[in-house]
Amino acid sequence: MAIYTDVFLAPEAELQAARLETAHPSNYFPTVSAKNCTEFEFAKLEAILEGQDPYTLLDERLRAFALIQEYENCWVYQLPDRLAKMLADLTFSEAENTANIWAHTEELRPRDGRPVDSSSLREYLQQVAQLAMRAQQEGKRLYLWIGV
Repeated sequence: MAIYTDVFLAPEAELQAARLETAHPSNYFPTVSAKNCTEFEFAKLEAILEGQDPYTLLDERLRAFALIQEYENCWVYQLPDRLAKMLADLTFSEAENTANIWAHTEELRPRDGRPVDSSSLREYLQQVAQLAMRAQQEGKRLYLWIGV
């Protein structure tokens, strides 16, 4: 079963008014869509961006993802400000290097065990970084919507 995951930016008041239990975030907010990039994968991404092993302090990193909304088939987390800042500051070359490491983490591998194509992961990471820059410029936060 696929897990749908979207990173989006929103002002807090508009987030509370959105009906994300019945509608996709892209109906309301600027969004970057993916599959299977949950808070777990983003916690590992944060470690990679810090130059650490993806599994370093993983439990501590996961606790930094604030659960904002919870419904029967979807959840909304606020990305940690520190991660959002690192994403906003990400350069093209850093995105490429980060994607190469991130693609080789065990959980991102498909069931056949091969690594994910790092070029598509790099493109996704660059889109998320652009969204993070926009959030920073507009004084908004980044959120992660997970739907099953």
